[in-house]
Amino acid sequence: MSKFRLAFSALLLAVLGVGCSGLTSTSITGSSPTGDLPSVISTTVQAKATNLPTSTAVNQPLDFPPITTAQTLQPDPSIYIESASPVASTPTPTVSPSFTPTGTPNPAATRTPRPTRTPTITSTPTTPVAGVQFVMPGPMSKVVSPLHLIANLHSVPSGSYHVELWVEPLQEGGEPRLLYREIKRIISDPVKWVYLDQEIQFELNRAAEYAQLRVSTFDTYGRPVSINSVDLILLQMGASFITPAGGKTEPIVIRQPTPNQLIQGGTAIVSGIVKPTQEVLLVELVTADGRVLGYREVFVEPSADGSYVPYAVEVPYQVEVGTWVRMRVSESNLRIAGIEHLTSVEVYLSP
Repeated sequence: MSKFRLAFSALLLAVLGVGCSGLTSTSITGSSPTGDLPSVISTTVQAKATNLPTSTAVNQPLDFPPITTAQTLQPDPSIYIESASPVASTPTPTVSPSFTPTGTPNPAATRTPRPTRTPTITSTPTTPVAGVQFVMPGPMSKVVSPLHLIANLHSVPSGSYHVELWVEPLQEGGEPRLLYREIKRIISDPVKWVYLDQEIQFELNRAAEYAQLRVSTFDTYGRPVSINSVDLILLQMGASFITPAGGKTEPIVIRQPTPNQLIQGGTAIVSGIVKPTQEVLLVELVTADGRVLGYREVFVEPSADGSYVPYAVEVPYQVEVGTWVRMRVSESNLRIAGIEHLTSVEVYLSP
């Protein structure tokens, strides 16, 4: 009987040993087994499994990584969530989306201008330069012979220019005296400007004389195109005293009509600006053969500071066919008779 019990015990231990060796290579998931082993044995085996070493790579399939003890004993997520302590939730502030430009500016792009309200500015016409410009001598220079003249002339094709030196009459109401005159022809295709640099010899019967130096340009028909003058004091002896030259702008400016303009209806409207030395301007319409088709005087008042003042006048005329005329505006010197300033434009008169 004792032998039988010993054999039965040995057999039971062998069975238990085989069962334990199988457990060392079996994957345990952490949930209670649902097989046919008793729950006591399953609990005992699970408790022992926590002390077992990690299975070696020899007993694992080649297609799966080794299973660690941490993976085997991971708790059930549902149990963890149910047993977790509640955590106070913090409200998340809602942020309104902000616009951030993401485009990259292109330096080569053409910007479209935005229309703006810009005031319309009417430009003032510039004052034209004089057809005759004095460089030397200046106004009221005191000059001893010879007189040194430097001037610029706007040339007239196939025309001419005159240089004259006039002195006042010996008696009141007498005729002025001509001390010097020079006439030069201008070629048919000249340069735009003629440069004068010459000396003028003169003789006086008095110690000093009031004089006027006049330089004029004429067209091919002998009509004056531009005249300018400068007042001088001529000395019989002593030393010259030359003043600076005045401005080079035209003393008489014709704004209307413009050159080569057609005028119809029997009336020419003339307007412009002037720096008058006298109170009367003369407007004339002169044909190529010297006939005056119309004229009118304009009364102006010189400004106190010597600046430009406006003028305007209507000049009646009569023509039967279209006619080219030279419209000229001039003023004359009262002390020494003759035209001291003149400017002109060519226009076409029609009935």
